Amino acid sequence: MSVREELQKIRSLPGKKRAGYLWDYYRLPALAVLLVLLVVLFFAVSLIRGRRQPVLTGMWIGNIGADTDLDALAASFGERDGVDPRRQRIEFLSGFAIDDAAPETSVVTRSRLAAMLQAGDVDFLVASEEVAALLTGDGLCAPLTSVLSVTDLADLAGHMLTDDGLYGFALDLTGASFLNGDVPEAHVLVIADGAPHPERIIAFLHYIFE
Repeated sequence: MSVREELQKIRSLPGKKRAGYLWDYYRLPALAVLLVLLVVLFFAVSLIRGRRQPVLTGMWIGNIGADTDLDALAASFGERDGVDPRRQRIEFLSGFAIDDAAPETSVVTRSRLAAMLQAGDVDFLVASEEVAALLTGDGLCAPLTSVLSVTDLADLAGHMLTDDGLYGFALDLTGASFLNGDVPEAHVLVIADGAPHPERIIAFLHYIFE
Protein backbone atom coordinates (compact mmCIF):
# COMPACT_ATOMS: atom_id res chain seq x y z
CA MET A 1 0.00 0.00 0.00
CA SER A 2 1.36 3.38 -1.02
CA VAL A 3 1.64 6.34 1.33
CA ARG A 4 -1.22 8.10 -0.50
CA GLU A 5 -3.48 5.08 -0.18
CA GLU A 6 -2.63 4.76 3.51
CA LEU A 7 -3.49 8.40 4.14
CA GLN A 8 -6.77 8.04 2.26
CA LYS A 9 -7.63 4.98 4.32
CA ILE A 10 -6.91 6.81 7.58
CA ARG A 11 -9.01 9.80 6.50
CA SER A 12 -11.92 7.56 5.60
CA LEU A 13 -12.14 6.03 9.07
CA PRO A 14 -14.50 7.55 11.68
CA GLY A 15 -12.94 9.28 14.71
CA LYS A 16 -12.70 6.39 17.18
CA LYS A 17 -11.67 3.83 14.58
CA ARG A 18 -9.08 6.25 13.20
CA ALA A 19 -7.57 6.72 16.66
CA GLY A 20 -7.59 2.97 17.28
CA TYR A 21 -6.00 2.28 13.90
CA LEU A 22 -3.24 4.83 14.49
CA TRP A 23 -2.61 3.43 17.97
CA ASP A 24 -2.44 -0.17 16.77
CA TYR A 25 -0.19 0.41 13.78
CA TYR A 26 1.82 3.54 14.51
CA ARG A 27 2.42 3.73 18.26
CA LEU A 28 5.78 1.94 18.11
CA PRO A 29 7.18 4.07 15.24
CA ALA A 30 5.89 7.20 17.00
CA LEU A 31 7.55 6.17 20.27
CA ALA A 32 10.77 5.42 18.40
CA VAL A 33 10.75 8.88 16.80
CA LEU A 34 10.02 10.49 20.18
CA LEU A 35 12.89 8.58 21.76
CA VAL A 36 15.26 9.71 19.02
CA LEU A 37 14.17 13.32 19.47
CA LEU A 38 14.73 13.10 23.24
CA VAL A 39 18.22 11.64 22.72
CA VAL A 40 19.08 14.38 20.22
CA LEU A 41 17.75 17.04 22.61
CA PHE A 42 19.79 15.57 25.50
CA PHE A 43 23.02 15.63 23.51
CA ALA A 44 22.28 19.11 22.17
CA VAL A 45 21.75 20.48 25.69
CA SER A 46 24.88 18.65 26.91
CA LEU A 47 26.91 20.08 24.04
CA ILE A 48 25.70 23.61 24.65
CA ARG A 49 26.32 23.30 28.38
CA GLY A 50 29.72 21.77 27.81
CA ARG A 51 30.77 24.75 25.73
CA ARG A 52 30.16 27.14 28.62
CA GLN A 53 33.42 27.98 30.31
CA PRO A 54 33.59 26.90 33.97
CA VAL A 55 34.40 29.84 36.23
CA LEU A 56 33.93 28.24 39.67
CA THR A 57 33.46 24.65 40.83
CA GLY A 58 32.73 23.62 44.40
CA MET A 59 32.12 20.19 45.90
CA TRP A 60 29.87 19.46 48.86
CA ILE A 61 30.93 16.29 50.66
CA GLY A 62 28.46 14.46 52.91
CA ASN A 63 24.96 15.71 53.69
CA ILE A 64 25.84 19.36 54.20
CA GLY A 65 24.30 20.25 50.85
CA ALA A 66 21.13 18.22 51.39
CA ASP A 67 19.05 21.16 52.60
CA THR A 68 20.75 23.76 50.45
CA ASP A 69 19.60 24.64 46.95
CA LEU A 70 23.03 24.62 45.36
CA ASP A 71 21.72 25.60 41.92
CA ALA A 72 20.03 28.65 43.44
CA LEU A 73 23.22 29.50 45.34
CA ALA A 74 25.27 29.25 42.14
CA ALA A 75 22.77 31.41 40.24
CA SER A 76 22.60 34.00 43.00
CA PHE A 77 26.36 34.32 43.30
CA GLY A 78 26.78 34.29 39.53
CA GLU A 79 24.35 37.16 39.14
CA ARG A 80 26.10 39.08 41.89
CA ASP A 81 29.54 38.49 40.39
CA GLY A 82 28.58 39.28 36.79
CA VAL A 83 28.80 35.73 35.40
CA ASP A 84 27.22 35.37 31.95
CA PRO A 85 25.13 32.15 32.15
CA ARG A 86 25.13 31.83 28.35
CA ARG A 87 28.91 31.56 28.14
CA GLN A 88 30.04 30.71 31.67
CA ARG A 89 28.96 28.28 34.34
CA ILE A 90 29.25 27.85 38.08
CA GLU A 91 28.92 24.28 39.32
CA PHE A 92 28.31 23.26 42.91
CA LEU A 93 28.41 19.47 43.06
CA SER A 94 27.01 17.23 45.79
CA GLY A 95 26.48 13.52 46.33
CA PHE A 96 30.01 12.71 47.51
CA ALA A 97 29.99 10.74 50.76
CA ILE A 98 32.89 10.02 53.07
CA ASP A 99 32.01 8.46 56.41
CA ASP A 100 33.05 10.89 59.14
CA ALA A 101 33.33 8.04 61.63
CA ALA A 102 35.61 5.99 59.41
CA PRO A 103 36.73 8.19 56.51
CA GLU A 104 39.74 6.03 55.82
CA THR A 105 37.41 3.26 54.60
CA SER A 106 35.78 5.40 51.89
CA VAL A 107 38.39 4.45 49.33
CA VAL A 108 36.24 4.81 46.19
CA THR A 109 35.04 8.30 46.98
CA ARG A 110 38.50 9.42 48.06
CA SER A 111 40.01 8.10 44.83
CA ARG A 112 37.33 9.84 42.77
CA LEU A 113 37.85 13.09 44.64
CA ALA A 114 41.60 12.82 44.28
CA ALA A 115 41.28 12.31 40.51
CA MET A 116 39.04 15.35 40.10
CA LEU A 117 41.22 17.53 42.31
CA GLN A 118 44.44 16.46 40.65
CA ALA A 119 42.90 17.23 37.26
CA GLY A 120 42.56 20.83 38.38
CA ASP A 121 38.79 20.93 37.88
CA VAL A 122 37.76 21.88 41.43
CA ASP A 123 38.15 25.17 43.30
CA PHE A 124 36.95 24.39 46.83
CA LEU A 125 35.35 21.72 49.00
CA VAL A 126 32.81 21.92 51.80
CA ALA A 127 33.01 19.08 54.32
CA SER A 128 33.17 18.17 57.98
CA GLU A 129 36.34 18.97 59.91
CA GLU A 130 37.26 15.28 59.97
CA VAL A 131 36.97 14.84 56.22
CA ALA A 132 38.68 18.16 55.52
CA ALA A 133 41.60 17.11 57.73
CA LEU A 134 41.79 13.80 55.87
CA LEU A 135 41.89 15.47 52.45
CA THR A 136 44.38 18.04 53.67
CA GLY A 137 46.56 15.22 54.96
CA ASP A 138 46.36 13.62 51.50
CA GLY A 139 47.84 16.82 50.03
CA LEU A 140 44.64 17.67 48.14
CA CYS A 141 44.01 21.04 49.79
CA ALA A 142 45.99 24.25 49.54
CA PRO A 143 46.75 26.71 52.35
CA LEU A 144 44.52 29.76 52.41
CA THR A 145 47.56 31.97 51.81
CA SER A 146 47.89 30.45 48.32
CA VAL A 147 44.72 32.27 47.28
CA LEU A 148 43.91 34.96 49.83
CA SER A 149 45.78 38.24 50.08
CA VAL A 150 46.79 39.79 53.38
CA THR A 151 43.70 41.99 53.21
CA ASP A 152 41.44 39.01 52.49
CA LEU A 153 42.99 37.06 55.35
CA ALA A 154 42.34 39.96 57.70
CA ASP A 155 38.73 40.23 56.54
CA LEU A 156 38.13 36.50 57.05
CA ALA A 157 40.26 36.06 60.17
CA GLY A 158 37.20 35.51 62.37
CA HIS A 159 36.24 32.44 60.31
CA MET A 160 39.60 30.67 60.30
CA LEU A 161 40.06 27.46 62.21
CA THR A 162 42.91 27.24 64.68
CA ASP A 163 42.75 23.46 65.19
CA ASP A 164 45.87 21.43 64.57
CA GLY A 165 45.88 19.96 61.05
CA LEU A 166 43.50 22.57 59.63
CA TYR A 167 45.14 25.77 60.83
CA GLY A 168 45.72 27.97 57.80
CA PHE A 169 43.70 25.63 55.57
CA ALA A 170 40.03 25.84 56.56
CA LEU A 171 37.30 28.41 57.11
CA ASP A 172 34.53 27.73 59.59
CA LEU A 173 31.20 28.04 57.78
CA THR A 174 29.26 29.12 60.85
CA GLY A 175 27.45 32.27 59.85
CA ALA A 176 27.78 31.73 56.11
CA SER A 177 24.74 33.28 54.44
CA PHE A 178 23.64 30.23 52.46
CA LEU A 179 23.49 27.93 55.52
CA ASN A 180 20.74 29.83 57.35
CA GLY A 181 22.31 28.86 60.68
CA ASP A 182 21.09 25.25 60.53
CA VAL A 183 24.39 23.50 59.80
CA PRO A 184 26.74 22.29 62.56
CA GLU A 185 29.87 24.32 63.22
CA ALA A 186 32.00 21.32 62.27
CA HIS A 187 31.52 22.00 58.57
CA VAL A 188 34.31 23.92 56.89
CA LEU A 189 35.47 25.14 53.50
CA VAL A 190 38.91 24.25 52.15
CA ILE A 191 40.56 25.31 48.91
CA ALA A 192 41.55 22.61 46.42
CA ASP A 193 45.21 22.35 45.57
CA GLY A 194 45.70 23.88 42.13
CA ALA A 195 42.31 25.60 42.18
CA PRO A 196 41.85 27.08 38.68
CA HIS A 197 39.82 30.18 39.64
CA PRO A 198 41.38 31.82 42.72
CA GLU A 199 39.87 35.26 42.11
CA ARG A 200 36.39 33.78 41.89
CA ILE A 201 36.99 31.85 45.12
CA ILE A 202 37.83 35.10 46.88
CA ALA A 203 34.66 36.71 45.54
CA PHE A 204 32.58 33.74 46.67
CA LEU A 205 34.06 33.78 50.18
CA HIS A 206 33.26 37.45 50.60
CA TYR A 207 29.77 36.77 49.22
CA ILE A 208 28.88 34.03 51.71
CA PHE A 209 30.35 35.83 54.72
CA GLU A 210 29.09 39.36 54.02
